[in-house]
Amino acid sequence: MAPGTVFASRFVNLCTEADAMRTMTEEIPREEWGPFLNLFSQQHRGWIATLEIMGTEFGAQTGAERMRFEGATYEAHGGHDEAIRIMIGDSPKAHMTHSIAKPTHVRLARSELDTGTFETLEIESSSGQPTLVRFHAGVEPEEIP
Repeated sequence: MAPGTVFASRFVNLCTEADAMRTMTEEIPREEWGPFLNLFSQQHRGWIATLEIMGTEFGAQTGAERMRFEGATYEAHGGHDEAIRIMIGDSPKAHMTHSIAKPTHVRLARSELDTGTFETLEIESSSGQPTLVRFHAGVEPEEIP
């Protein structure tokens, strides 16, 4: 089976007629996190994204806005100290790495609107706190200085 086809077969369709939006959300099984994030990173490297960290005390906080996505990795050390790292920004002055310790869920949502397809990578930690990487549809990497 080709890489990525197993993921595409797990989409759940959620349709909302009121806003003419169709959202498909995919839960990625834990045993596929490493290969999925590697393939996803290859396919999305250089795309324009916003990193949001959802907190219970302060609500949504923007970690990075409209920066180039560089990649995401899953690090498992024998079941201990698991982490997913998100790298965003492609220059030393505009770069950040955000780590999600003890991740429990990885999801990919795709929303189709009249203006294009929007993708969101969601990673949830053991505390229930999600981190979102939202990719901007219709914005080519060349359009950002």
